[in-house]
Order: sequence, then C-alpha cells, then structure tokens
Amino acid sequence: MEWIEKLLIAIAAVVTAVGGFTTIRFLFTRKEEKRKAEAEAYDVALEALRRQYDWLHKQNEEMGLTIRELNDKVDALYAEVHALERKNLDLVRQNAELELQLKEAQHNACIRPDDDCLRRLPPRTYCRLKKLAQGDYDKDYEDKTDEDK
Repeated sequence: MEWIEKLLIAIAAVVTAVGGFTTIRFLFTRKEEKRKAEAEAYDVALEALRRQYDWLHKQNEEMGLTIRELNDKVDALYAEVHALERKNLDLVRQNAELELQLKEAQHNACIRPDDDCLRRLPPRTYCRLKKLAQGDYDKDYEDKTDEDK
C-alpha cells in the first residue's frame, strides 16, 4: 500500500508541476497573445479597406473620372443640396407668415350681418368699445384726471 500512496503522490506532484508551469506560461504570454490578436484584426481590417479602395479606383477608371472631377461633382451636388435647403426654409417661413395672416384675418372677421354693413366692427374693436362703454379703461386714467382738476 505504501508504494501506491507514493505513486499517487508522485502523479499529483507531476500534475501540479505541469499545471503550475502552464499557469506561469499563460501569465507571461497573455499580453503577447493579445497583441498578436489585435495585429491580426488590424491587418484584416486594413486588407478590407485596400480591397474597397482598389474597387472604387477601378470603378472611377472605368467611368473615366479623375479625383478632381469627382471632387467637383461632389461640390456641385452639395451646392444644389444647400440651394434646396435654402428654398425649403424660405417656403417654411412664407407658410408661417401666411398662417399668421390667416389667423389675424379670422380674428378680425365681422360680427354683424350683411344688412348692417355700415356698423360692421371686427371683434377686437367691438370688444374694446364694449369695455370702454363699461368703464374698464377709466380705472387706468382716474389718477391722471384727478391730478388735472
């Protein structure tokens, strides 16, 4: 039995030593492996960009356009977009002004019937005259009239 215990202890020692060695190796090589993985990912991304650049360059050559011509074309398109944006803003402003005028016209609509056309009054004027007749505005001018007496 003694030799079995010694054998088990020896096997445990070998397993522990191999595990410890693997752990130590992992701790020391972890950063290096991370750098390798990042470099490989960078190379893959760079290669994809190179392929895309080559494809675009080939498309431009087939169309017979140079970089300067493409830039001029893009600038012209941007100028057209900005012109359309300015036109849209002008239309929005004009629409807002017209809506304001419509509200003003609706507020000043006549409240009298057609046969009473000589005495037509818009609601604002009618309300002001009504308030004036009720004396609502007199309280604002009482102090001034008392001082004048």
